[in-house]
Amino acid sequence: MYDTEENEDDDDDDEEEEIASDFGMESTSAARLRRGASKKSSSSLSSSSSSGKTKKNDFKESLTRVSKEEEDDEDARRNFDETAVSYGLFNSPAFEGKRKLRFVRELFDRIATNYDFMNAWISLGGTSYWRLRALRNLQLRLHGKVLDVGCGSGISTQRILRRYKGICVECEGLDPSKEMISVANAKNRDARAKFTVGNIENCDKTYKTDAFDAVVTVYTLRNFADSQLAIWQMMRVLKPGGKLVVVDAFPPKIWPAKIILKFWLEYVMPIVAFLFIREKKDRKAYKYLSKSIQYAKYTPETFVHALGNMGGINMNVKKYMFGVCCRIECEKNFVKRDEHDPLKRYKRDEEDLKPYYEPVEWMDMILPILICVALSAAFSNWLMSLDLKI
Repeated sequence: MYDTEENEDDDDDDEEEEIASDFGMESTSAARLRRGASKKSSSSLSSSSSSGKTKKNDFKESLTRVSKEEEDDEDARRNFDETAVSYGLFNSPAFEGKRKLRFVRELFDRIATNYDFMNAWISLGGTSYWRLRALRNLQLRLHGKVLDVGCGSGISTQRILRRYKGICVECEGLDPSKEMISVANAKNRDARAKFTVGNIENCDKTYKTDAFDAVVTVYTLRNFADSQLAIWQMMRVLKPGGKLVVVDAFPPKIWPAKIILKFWLEYVMPIVAFLFIREKKDRKAYKYLSKSIQYAKYTPETFVHALGNMGGINMNVKKYMFGVCCRIECEKNFVKRDEHDPLKRYKRDEEDLKPYYEPVEWMDMILPILICVALSAAFSNWLMSLDLKI
């Protein structure tokens, strides 16, 4: 009984649809389909409009980010041009922090392309020799990770990867200068090398605690915006038992070496900068670098003391060329801080805090002299080969 009625209702619906189609009218089912299609189209339109809005917002954010970076770059250039390099600059509290970071970043952005060439000429190859000797005993193991702080053009990273090419060692370079990082990426094609634009003083989110087996920094200690914070961060990311290697130039204590260094930085270095750097504004970068060596706040002894306060043990100090350059090594303490001590000092023996000073090698002094003699001979031969009409 009910089946016959349902069949009759279905027949009536079919007849209504046929009649509606004959007269150009839509049935209820067709109308429902049309309404569903319209809803889908409206939802697709709304989703496309929302995606368009997000794209516009992303584009606006990128524009504001680019404009802010351009403004920061312009402020850094103005700050670099207006800053006068003098003795008072290195003792001024206003020069610390962000101002010094912007100044140093702009400085290395300007001299990035010629930095390695100028270093080789100014130091007579001494910087390359000292770097090679300092980085040869990192004692890395399989799958070791190394952080190169202030990597510059990536020479130290390249040396480390060449030294440990037989094992899978990764080395990451960190530098605040974008131009230096671009030069490093162009020079180093090793897949184990990675270069990042960043600042060691502000790397809490970038690197985890106890992340690297070794941390090296070469000729960067004088350029940190906050030296104490930089040392603390390098010790933080270093694994317990890992090695920290610092290579930098310090004012020597021996008066003959001090006189030679001052003469070299005051008279020879400006001549080399005048010969190879065209822009007068860019020569101020090497004036700053020479003054930073003469007026350095740290000595090897004070730096060793700072490392001991931050958990360093087994300190080893090696002076090159009678203290003109120095390599300082230490290991991170395995023992955690004493929670019962109000000063939160480390539990360790006093013997661990005493640094070992390696004896001076005469080869460290003879090698630069030999290089100087060879360069002077090559320069004199070049002058004699010129056909000068006097």
